[in-house]
Amino acid sequence: MVSAYAIRKLLEAEKLPDSIASSKIRVMSYPLIERVPDSATWDRIDKHYDFTSEEVQTLDLDKLCNQFIHSFIWMRESDMERKRLVGIFVASDWARKTCLYRVDIESLIRLYRDVGLEEVASLHRRRDEFGQWEYVSKLTADEVENGASDDRVY
Repeated sequence: MVSAYAIRKLLEAEKLPDSIASSKIRVMSYPLIERVPDSATWDRIDKHYDFTSEEVQTLDLDKLCNQFIHSFIWMRESDMERKRLVGIFVASDWARKTCLYRVDIESLIRLYRDVGLEEVASLHRRRDEFGQWEYVSKLTADEVENGASDDRVY
């Protein structure tokens, strides 16, 4: 949750390169069966969500961060044989009324690593009609050297 909050703060302050700020994260989505989980039943996700009807979705970075920041459901998924974390089930107080998301831990690690290692190397801005600065582009050193990259999908 703290990492998601830090990323959202960087997004709002426009401190992330465009390629990261506009990235999409692949998640699995499971629809609500009928009864919305409450504070007494939030951990019984198999009773509330249909795991046979999983659907691949892509979430904008800020929407993913909000799922963690406002999480009503937050549960880890472990591979017991290999004794390792493989994913996180998460749903905000609003999303829990329609679906549950599963985020692959490898995707989340790649995202966090990119956020931590990339920095804005080239910044272009202009004044808007009210005289306030607005950002036109924020590029990484690699993007400046090799041209803008494709949209990132984690």
